[in-house]
Amino acid sequence: MGSGLDGASSLVLEALQYGMAPGPEPFDGAASPLGMDAESLLREARRLRRAGIIRRIGISLHPRSLGGASALVLAAVPGDRAMEYARVVSSSSGGRSKHSYVRSFPRYNLWFTYRARGPESLLEEIGGLLSPLGVDDYVVLTTARVCKLSVKYDLERGTSWSQPGVLPEDPPLLGELGVDRALARRLQDLPVSRRPFRELAAEVGETEEGLLDLVGEMFSRGAAVDFGAVLDPEAIGFRHGAVVMGSGGAAECERVATLAPEATHAILREPAGGARWDLRVYFVIQARRREDVEAAAGRAAELAGIGERELAYGEGGITL
Repeated sequence: MGSGLDGASSLVLEALQYGMAPGPEPFDGAASPLGMDAESLLREARRLRRAGIIRRIGISLHPRSLGGASALVLAAVPGDRAMEYARVVSSSSGGRSKHSYVRSFPRYNLWFTYRARGPESLLEEIGGLLSPLGVDDYVVLTTARVCKLSVKYDLERGTSWSQPGVLPEDPPLLGELGVDRALARRLQDLPVSRRPFRELAAEVGETEEGLLDLVGEMFSRGAAVDFGAVLDPEAIGFRHGAVVMGSGGAAECERVATLAPEATHAILREPAGGARWDLRVYFVIQARRREDVEAAAGRAAELAGIGERELAYGEGGITL
């Protein structure tokens, strides 16, 4: 499979990504199709977690439910110092920039996400982050809609791969559901144990049944969008990843979400501050081979009716 993983580990990773569902004993459901008992699967999951192959196991949240305003920022920085700038942005953002990457793209080679307190302060905060670095050539692309968010890797196909579907446009805020930021962080990175929700419930002064009811409500109302293991793509040999930027609007973004299983994200973006930017549909594809990224991007664009498109490959970055 070209990843340095043996067949047994690959099967375990597939099961932990695709075979888990929130419930009292979520690892049991993943273990059964493998012919493994849950304790054996847990031991392997812990080993893969310690090795850094698994980043976390838990719930993935709808970005809209986090509140505030988010954007993708494309900035022009000196090419020979681009990674240095990425590190500084990541370390000086106060946790508001979760992903900072160097990408192969004309003019704008530093890309980072940013979450502000609200839409009214978004441009001011980004400017305050970049101005001390001497960066004044950048574009802010706000998140208008998230149509898909499911980061899974098919180790047999060698590409990212997840179930199609369009996310709700306006899910409730976590606070409206009684979920504070501390609990949200724990739900995203659950204990690797036989009954993780019982363990977490005891820590936060809740019952297992009450916590699972809350998780069920989060999923039914669209605040939670996925569940399972989140892997480190480099560690499994998925070293080629591209952001695909395409022309179009909401309809094209929805079609990517429903017709392109290789897409991990499908996001509609709007330029802020009066900037001119025509490529508004963004999706991400990752694979072991660059040609597979190219092929999947072409198929997705054709199926979604996207005409003009550009690919920006990652050349290194930081994820918090």
